[in-house]
Amino acid sequence: MIAITGGGTGGHLVIAKTIAMELKNRGIQPDYFISSTALRAKRTATVFAETFNYNKNEIETHRSIYEGWTTAKLIEKIHQLSENMETVLFFGHNPNFHHFVFNLSSDFNGPMPTCSTVSIIFDVDKWSDVEERQGKTEFQIIPKKLR
Repeated sequence: MIAITGGGTGGHLVIAKTIAMELKNRGIQPDYFISSTALRAKRTATVFAETFNYNKNEIETHRSIYEGWTTAKLIEKIHQLSENMETVLFFGHNPNFHHFVFNLSSDFNGPMPTCSTVSIIFDVDKWSDVEERQGKTEFQIIPKKLR
């Protein structure tokens, strides 16, 4: 699972493209995209979809992500993911996504500036086995550090 904070206007689109290319260069191949319906998050998801040749019309969107999903709601969504999916990208907003990453990972304790990307690995056999504070931070990409 990879959580990405939104940032989809002006210069943020360039940053989103840079982050997407960094993931691609690391060999990441997303199976599924889930985004807030808010413009910045959706634009960011679209930039990532273009980079990964993912059909932007297949991005699953939820207005409720913008309105404030709880960690419990996010975990509920994770539990519903198809077992044939290995990597799922979530696009949303701070402060919620900062809280999600902190609550899903047992070892994350950093900032989440705009377009930050955090990969969390879960050592589980099924998505339905994911629980709070069970994941491990695989990596974090902060845009300013890529320049």
